[in-house]
Amino acid sequence: MLTTQNLTLQELIALAEANVRKLNYAPDGLRKMQTTWRQFEKYSNSHGRDTFDDELAASFLKERYNYPDPFVIRHSSHVNGKANALRKLSDLQMHGRFLSRFKKQLLYITPEFRPSVDVFVAYCRKKNIVEDSIRRHQKKLNDFFEHLLLHGISRPEQITAAAISEYVTSLAGYAMKTAEGIIFVLRHYFRAIFYAEILSEDLSDAVPKLHFPKPDKIPAVWDSKNVEMLLSAVDRGSPIGKRDYAILQIVISLGLRDGDVRELKFENMKWSANRIEFVQSKTSQTQSLPILPEVGNAIIDYLKNGRPASDSPFLFIKHTAPYDGIQKAGNIVTKYLRLAKIPIPSDRRHGVHSLRHSLANRLLAQEVPLNLIAGILGHTTMNSTKAYMHLDIQNLRRCALEVGGSDD
Repeated sequence: MLTTQNLTLQELIALAEANVRKLNYAPDGLRKMQTTWRQFEKYSNSHGRDTFDDELAASFLKERYNYPDPFVIRHSSHVNGKANALRKLSDLQMHGRFLSRFKKQLLYITPEFRPSVDVFVAYCRKKNIVEDSIRRHQKKLNDFFEHLLLHGISRPEQITAAAISEYVTSLAGYAMKTAEGIIFVLRHYFRAIFYAEILSEDLSDAVPKLHFPKPDKIPAVWDSKNVEMLLSAVDRGSPIGKRDYAILQIVISLGLRDGDVRELKFENMKWSANRIEFVQSKTSQTQSLPILPEVGNAIIDYLKNGRPASDSPFLFIKHTAPYDGIQKAGNIVTKYLRLAKIPIPSDRRHGVHSLRHSLANRLLAQEVPLNLIAGILGHTTMNSTKAYMHLDIQNLRRCALEVGGSDD
């Protein structure tokens, strides 16, 4: 039986070209990929190979473009385009289709580190950690491995307690939540690979704690005037503007997390019941929220007049081929904060989380009980919700009485 793994390189390139055309890539993008594929075909022929080989592709990129270069923070778009074109051939050969990728490639999860990462991923799934979190955990490990490689450590067996301590010390300038998340991942990574006998010593206890003498940054809270300015900055006449406006309405009015906005699918829209129902990416809990008029109208306008023709199951998609789901809703918030020229305090977060924070404070100001606010935000404990309420002390005291009861 003929499969993509049996194709010659010439046949694989021809199939890749057909797939790119089918996915409606821009002509200029196709031409650049074709150039890379032909260059690699000549390189392969000069090495006596007529099929695609990942190691040979890596050699081609390293020799011609010094990719990946661990001393370069960001490669040029030209070099990234070359690497992306060859990854498409690799995807097509192994899976018969192009795979979606992390926005930033996990360059430092090398073949030497990959088995330990696979063990860690299996460990996370056994603990019922959601896939979105597992992807973020792998990104944190990628950054850790980058540090190790720069210090001459290229295999898990070479990692020492001193190397771990040095890396964790370098996190001192990070926000508290970010550093805590990295430390959490490192501890569980070392525990997993110790259980799997990749390491003979459990290094999870060697991951030190960090002390944060200063309070962590808190999200900005946008007043109603700034929220109106944010929405007014969107060009609702353009297809992308219609998408972005619908996303902003969902976050502002319903407080969805970034990951939940990205993962919304058509099946989550229960139009007959006037509800949005989905499983939260962070908690794995089912959430059901009303489709408010401003939210419903914005989504309908996007679906009818803005969304590109695509069989993607996701509600919101990129407007360039291939039409995959969007990468990050927070980038959309930042984009329109800048277009609206809304001042962004340097000591405040200003992405999707800030709009969730603003919704919580608006509801509190309207004297909505804390338990209902927790339900709207999808919190599994009341303590998570209380963290949003530091700016409205009077209402927080009232809510505390509602939750805890009084002696009267």
